[in-house]
Amino acid sequence: MENTLRRIIVALLCLVPLLRPIMTDAAELPRFTGTFLQLLADHTAWDQARWETLFAAMRAIGVTEVVVQWSVNGDTPTYASTYFKVAPQGALPVVLQAAQAQGMRLVLGLVHDPEYWAKIKRDPKLVRVYCRWLRIQSLEAAREVTALAKGNPAFAGFYIPQEIDDRSWLDPERKKVLHEFLTNLAEGLHALAPGKPVALSGFSNAFAEPAVLRQFWQQLLDETGIDRVLFQDGIGVAKLRPSEAGIFLEAVSQAAQAAGRTFTPIVEIFTQVDGISINDKPFRAEPASLERLTRQLRVVGGIPHSGVLAFSLPEYCSPLGGPQAAALYAAYQKAFFH
Repeated sequence: MENTLRRIIVALLCLVPLLRPIMTDAAELPRFTGTFLQLLADHTAWDQARWETLFAAMRAIGVTEVVVQWSVNGDTPTYASTYFKVAPQGALPVVLQAAQAQGMRLVLGLVHDPEYWAKIKRDPKLVRVYCRWLRIQSLEAAREVTALAKGNPAFAGFYIPQEIDDRSWLDPERKKVLHEFLTNLAEGLHALAPGKPVALSGFSNAFAEPAVLRQFWQQLLDETGIDRVLFQDGIGVAKLRPSEAGIFLEAVSQAAQAAGRTFTPIVEIFTQVDGISINDKPFRAEPASLERLTRQLRVVGGIPHSGVLAFSLPEYCSPLGGPQAAALYAAYQKAFFH
């Protein structure tokens, strides 16, 4: 009964955006100003020319910011590290050079733990211990990438890879653990690189009502040192329908405005075809259609924001992402830049 009522409320709220002016022409829609970038083992083999080609292609469609999702994936750094002993995979130093060459901003992600979602489901006391360990790891990575990026004008801040959903942290005890983790980590990051903003991302499963979501994020932003919230529209993994996404994005945008923080929506430009919630295969996705991207951009266009991030152009909308990604890139460029 409770879930049914919640869905009815969400459905009614979905009518609200329809009262706003509808943007139909691509010229009236917001464009991607940034993208995420996942540095993987395959990228170790990329030479500087390939990276420069990718960054030039992104710059050609108006992208001025790249959020590197992690600098350490598990225990594997994407740069030569003295703290993390595993041989590096990825190419963070070359990415820094490519960003500088294109006059782009680079937000550096910290430590991504593949077991994060399993570990935060445990007893809150164990979660607190885990978060303290994660803070130590993250600050060590931050020290190293700050030194690596020293003097590079592309370095524009930090990104905490631990995504925040609308269910895991609602319990007061767990929320306290989360706020402690974020406060201490943000304090350490601000001390390492004064003036560089700290970003955090989140998403909704339509579990918490929009009002609850807004209150959750406003309290988080008020009580921690997080400067910027990046919020996923959830459409690529079918967490939300396009008609629902705007309701939850707007709730978080309002929270950020009330807290005096920056809000940036993330548009998922892919469609999941394999993986969790679909089957037992590894995650796999394909580029979305331009028509669907247009609907998504129309949604975020009606919400106060600071730029629009794509997740993610290199894989799903670039000349280097394969035939489908190249086709979407060409279609997007034609629709928005010709």
